Amino acid sequence: MNPAQHAQGRWALFGSSWTRALMAQFHPKILLLPLQPIVLSIFLWLGVLWLSFDRLSLAIQGWLTPYVQDANSAHWLAKLGSFLLQHALLPLLAGWALLPLMLLTSLIFIGVLAMPVVVNFVGQRDFPA
Repeated sequence: MNPAQHAQGRWALFGSSWTRALMAQFHPKILLLPLQPIVLSIFLWLGVLWLSFDRLSLAIQGWLTPYVQDANSAHWLAKLGSFLLQHALLPLLAGWALLPLMLLTSLIFIGVLAMPVVVNFVGQRDFPA
């Protein structure tokens, strides 16, 4: 085999490998796999937020109290009303406070649950370089 045919064969092998790898990305298992750890993490932290919302909202109110001592902030909060503060702003702040933990647990779930499945999926197929 001359060098030109050898190079052409290697490029054909390389191209077919990339084509099979690209087609494997559209397999339903691979498409749905990244969503499972994220959804699991969201449900876990929504459960934590549901169970500990009272303590967390009191802590957030304690953090906000020193900043609401001036007249402008107190007037603004009085205009918004207690209902908006308790039912809209506090859950939003609690969610933002837990967001780094949500991302961290999602990454851990991806590493523990999803990566072994991906490694097995790729290992069962032939992707020569």
